[in-house]
Amino acid sequence: MEIQRFVQTQRSDHTRRAYAADLKQFLSYLRAEEANPENFDVLLLYRDWLVRPSSDGGAGLSRISANRKFATIRSFFSWLQVRGKLKENPSLWVRNFRAKTESPTEAFSDFEVANMLSLPSTKTASGRMHALILHFLFYLGLRRGELVALKASHLGWQRRQEKSILTVRVQGKGDKERMLPIPEKLESLLLQYLESERIKIGEEKYLFRPVRNNITKTKDKPIDTQAIYYIVQKYARLAGVEHRVSPHSCRATCISNALDHAASHRSVQQLAGWSSPLMIERYDKRRTDLLQSAAHKVEY
Repeated sequence: MEIQRFVQTQRSDHTRRAYAADLKQFLSYLRAEEANPENFDVLLLYRDWLVRPSSDGGAGLSRISANRKFATIRSFFSWLQVRGKLKENPSLWVRNFRAKTESPTEAFSDFEVANMLSLPSTKTASGRMHALILHFLFYLGLRRGELVALKASHLGWQRRQEKSILTVRVQGKGDKERMLPIPEKLESLLLQYLESERIKIGEEKYLFRPVRNNITKTKDKPIDTQAIYYIVQKYARLAGVEHRVSPHSCRATCISNALDHAASHRSVQQLAGWSSPLMIERYDKRRTDLLQSAAHKVEY
């Protein structure tokens, strides 16, 4: 009951889902180990279990993911303490893992992106939706939760120096909203998609809805975030991409590409929806390019 109340206090749907999953995983661990969650040593063991390889019976998570999940536990314990359900919060004494400064997500090359964007068939409803989703991911770097939540009411025209610009309002983490311009290559595809789906800008309709629903027959809802994974992996495979990819790979690619083309750090921060510019360093894939290393510039 307390977990449900805690989860409902979160403003974002994405955060509520993540917190619920994190705490469910924590409870499952406690039941399996028959452990007391208020025990400091138990919390240490759980933190280590999160990063232990799955082959050794652990969750097999990265240190970054483990730190995020443990942050949920800290927040929940603090909430219980405020409500008088817990005298002390032992999780505050459990330190985070030292995470690497660089994001583990591997980006796509420009050639791979161009290949993927050319693959969906615009002659079918599903193909048109897949094409638009890939363009949103690669040109705006949206998170998958942000993408599926988009409605036609989030679109609008803005006047800038005698020119009308199509924009989209994106609801990010923590209910933070940012306004992004629709690039020309994305605009034409978007307008064609809206026409084919008979959606008008300003309507309270989700942009990406199920093409079919054989169970409930209801289509007036957003597609599941898992579908974004399927779409990215499908076209990456068709494009011959061999390394492991995810929708986050598209986001990392978009950010890296903007930096490659001399976008300012401030504009990249606004595009990505980050509260801190320090995130740029983690996502700048140029730092992994050995051909561009400063070592080549050293001369004696």
